[in-house]
Amino acid sequence: MGPPGSGKSTVIRSLVKRYTRHNLVEVKGPVTVVSGKDRRITFFECPNDLNAMIDLAKIADLVLLLVDASFGFEMETFEFLNILQVVGFPKVMGILTHLDSFKKNKSLRKTKKRLKARFWTEIYQGAKLFYFSGISANKYPKGEIQNLSLYISRMKFRPLTWRNSHPYMLADRFEDVTAPDDLQRNPMVDRRVTLYGYLRGTHLKPGMKMHIAGAGDFYMDSVTAMPDPCNIPSSKKGADGTVKKKHLTQKDTLLYAPMSDVGNIMYDKDAMYINLSQLNYTNPDTGDVLPDEQDPEATEATGKSGMRIGLGGEGVEMVQSMQKMGVGLDERLSGASLSLFKNTAAIRADEVDSDEEDESEEEEDDESDESDEDGEPNVGKPKEAVVRDSTGRLRRRAVFEESGENEGTLKTEDNSDSEDSDEESEEEEEEVTEEQSQLRWKENMVSRAAANFLEREQADVNLMELVYGERQKLHMTERDLENEEEAKNGKRSQTVDSDDDDSFFTLKRKSNGLGESSAASEKYNTINAMDCSRLNLGSDDVSDWTMPDILEGIRNRFVTGSWKRVNKKKTDDESDEEGGDDTADPMNDDDMDGSFEDLETGEVHKGAKDDSEGSDSDGSDEEGKEETDEQIRERLRAQKSAKRTVDDDDVEVGGQKKNKDEEDEELTEVMVEAKRLREEQAQRNAEEFGEEGEDMRLQLEGFRNGLYVRIEFSGVPAEFVRYYDPKSPIIVGGLPNMEDSLGLVRMRFKKHRWHKKILKTNDPLVFSIGWRRFQSLPLCSIEDTNERHRYLKYTPEHMHCHATIFGPMCPPNTGVLAFQTLSNNAEGFRVSGTGVVLELDHKFNVVKKLKLIGTPNKIHKNTAFIKGMFNTELEVAKFEGASIRTVSGVRGRIKKALRGEKGDFRATFEDKILKSDLVFCRTWVPVEPKQLYNPVTSLLTNVKGSRKSTLGLMKTTYELRKEQKLAVPVNPDSLYKPIVRKERRFSTLKVPKKLQANLPFASKPKEDKKKSADKGYLASRAVVLDPEEKKKYGFMLRVNTVRRDRENTRKERQSQRNAENLKRKQREEKQFEGAHKAEKKAKYRAEGKEAAYRAQKATRG
Repeated sequence: MGPPGSGKSTVIRSLVKRYTRHNLVEVKGPVTVVSGKDRRITFFECPNDLNAMIDLAKIADLVLLLVDASFGFEMETFEFLNILQVVGFPKVMGILTHLDSFKKNKSLRKTKKRLKARFWTEIYQGAKLFYFSGISANKYPKGEIQNLSLYISRMKFRPLTWRNSHPYMLADRFEDVTAPDDLQRNPMVDRRVTLYGYLRGTHLKPGMKMHIAGAGDFYMDSVTAMPDPCNIPSSKKGADGTVKKKHLTQKDTLLYAPMSDVGNIMYDKDAMYINLSQLNYTNPDTGDVLPDEQDPEATEATGKSGMRIGLGGEGVEMVQSMQKMGVGLDERLSGASLSLFKNTAAIRADEVDSDEEDESEEEEDDESDESDEDGEPNVGKPKEAVVRDSTGRLRRRAVFEESGENEGTLKTEDNSDSEDSDEESEEEEEEVTEEQSQLRWKENMVSRAAANFLEREQADVNLMELVYGERQKLHMTERDLENEEEAKNGKRSQTVDSDDDDSFFTLKRKSNGLGESSAASEKYNTINAMDCSRLNLGSDDVSDWTMPDILEGIRNRFVTGSWKRVNKKKTDDESDEEGGDDTADPMNDDDMDGSFEDLETGEVHKGAKDDSEGSDSDGSDEEGKEETDEQIRERLRAQKSAKRTVDDDDVEVGGQKKNKDEEDEELTEVMVEAKRLREEQAQRNAEEFGEEGEDMRLQLEGFRNGLYVRIEFSGVPAEFVRYYDPKSPIIVGGLPNMEDSLGLVRMRFKKHRWHKKILKTNDPLVFSIGWRRFQSLPLCSIEDTNERHRYLKYTPEHMHCHATIFGPMCPPNTGVLAFQTLSNNAEGFRVSGTGVVLELDHKFNVVKKLKLIGTPNKIHKNTAFIKGMFNTELEVAKFEGASIRTVSGVRGRIKKALRGEKGDFRATFEDKILKSDLVFCRTWVPVEPKQLYNPVTSLLTNVKGSRKSTLGLMKTTYELRKEQKLAVPVNPDSLYKPIVRKERRFSTLKVPKKLQANLPFASKPKEDKKKSADKGYLASRAVVLDPEEKKKYGFMLRVNTVRRDRENTRKERQSQRNAENLKRKQREEKQFEGAHKAEKKAKYRAEGKEAAYRAQKATRG
């Protein structure tokens, strides 16, 4: 995933080249490759569309997040990360591209550092981030791609709850199978379509309702398991049911991308299609074929016989080879033989057993704990900076205040020195430049190599054979003797045919009586292996003690070995006397009777047993020596098959594996019982399904994860086919029985911290819940201490609230995403809110507070008549006994309605109220959510059409007023008016004279008259100065002015000196800060020791 121009297609093409050695021209739709013997990877390039980003985030196991380092983070990147957080947050790895645009290494390091810090803030500390440099031949460097593929192979995906409880499929092929007659009558008739893809998640039951994201809900007409077009090697089993393939060879690297026009073979329900160009491929000898008249190049490329010359592609050659083939390929290969070395028997194709070693893949478990939105760090809100690039596209850069980014290029640092120290990749494999040339040199490789080898053998002169004669073969069979006789008579023709490139020059070692391959036979092929002057011993006479299995055979003959077999021998003599052919088993302890053979004289010295037993043993040895190579191979193949079946039950004791007998003896009862139950269950399944087999099993338990299925739908709108875009994902998700009905959904909801505005109740929002995307009207509420859900007009700024919507049912704890718009041209952060589903029901109680206001009409002592609160006597009767109160806080209760007065009633209060008091009654009114369910049909809309497209979504009132240029209507009653109140005048307090006489002086009213504020004569008299006094007064003014000026100058200088002294003191304190700290530390240490000493002394005394 990444914004346009960040290098998504280049990364996919590079990875496909790395895995399959195939050059993808254009990336469209899913691209499936085989990356290992038991792993298959599907790549999908996420387009710059919010609908596709939402859908792909729900099914992605691993997200490769590409960032253009030369431009910085864009808003699409952060939007996609927030979508991932809600749907479960799968594994994410970042890739920085366009690093070659930096001219200076310093700016490159700063850019890497800043981008990595921001990436770690959004994901987790230590998230993997790759750095991709320039592009060579439209691909990234092989070393960087190999390092990325290594981490992909080690990645251990996180199991997510939603995916583990729902089946889903990413369609990689789409076909319209509508009848042509129906299309001719009505081009816009509902279509019948088939979707192909790999099934993931849980089992898909036949008849289950499915949801096509962006199209709607449909029932499956049929679902069929198809042959896997990109089969993994581990699924290929032999005739005995065991896996023959051990590692991924070059011919097993498969690529399947039908939407990208890659792959010539497609499988359907009842046929297999081979894509060919418009060419005539039939052999003219088998039938008359005329050239294609519509092809302008037909006459140029067609010979006289009507056959195309030089234009046959891979599909043409495939069909022609199948036409010319008289017998099956397996029949041809079964009789093929090859003798690579002169002294060895010919190897037949049907006798070769796969002996490939198993490759182990490392697993890396990235432990990352993502907290929910409550625990997110308080990161800064990104600001959007719209920039137009050289191509004219508007790019939305995400600018953060704390990062100090300017309008130029984002800077970041390279941390690859410390981060990539453990990323040393393996040696790069040699890459073939052209695919066609690679196919050509592989043709007839086995036969050409064998022919060249035979020519060199005949041309070379062997001096050893000229002197000593031709040596005998290591092991001769009847077929070898017949071949030699035919060769002498000149009748034998050597035909070499082999299919196995990996075991081409591998010499099969001679098998000893133990059933294991021995290395002793290889010594006979060297010059120093045979000396004619000394006694030559065969491999059956002398054991090769360098082999670990031979050494293991005599382990129990020493005191450090197992004593169980010795004890068993002592207690079971009868079974030992009946022993037959025990010489072939090195673990058998019957040989511990002291018998041996003198190899120089050939004399056999027998032990304590009788001659008859010895003779039986000798006879068994002779029978073992007469065993042919074919029998040895069969026995080895049977032993390997048995070893694979018990591979999971291997037990290690003391660092060494036990043999099969000892393992069976030490198996616990639980393991034996579990194994028995598993075998019984498998047998019962086989008996139950009978001849029906796999088809009946699929109908009962459903289609399993990993199957390639074909799903057929009917009643699909014609726009789905008409506006089909291979770059947009088609995701088919299964709907359990509960999730196909509509109802009320209550969720915990919060406005996203980066969204610029708060959200309003009943404003339409696009919700993404489960597989669906739909528009609904949220009803916001908050729960108070009385467990009452109170209505909210707006969402809170920084806290959660509850939102109730009308929509499809979904399980609790399902993530919720909300968007105000899905347009790609919208400004700002498009994720409006996030949440999680809490509960489902047909009705939820949300109440709104309403105050009914009335005014007093008549007032008595504790009773008053109130008017204006109700309109009829019936309304008053409904509220009898309700509590009311005045603004001043006097509480009361509604009693009875007054006869003849509409809405007036009598009420009692706890005190006498005033005429100016307002009386109100606080009530709670239920608020019902509005039922709106508008599914988003993005796949049924011409998004890339010439006309302005719309998804048919409801618009907000603000959008409608903006489009129509309407002003906001003003309600005069909603305007705040100035309150004009009359000034209240209170009457004077009159105290009787008798009471005044008894009051103290301080409490007696003071009735003295106030003094007039008029100034006297002296204050209003003018003062006239004579000339002499004027001179003195002016002189004093000048003197005071000079004095004030000097004082101001003195104060300024003093303040400067104080500032300088303060700086000097700060420098001295900073200089001696360490010394002061050391002194204080020593002082406190001494005081602590003294206090501890005193405390210790006090406890002793």
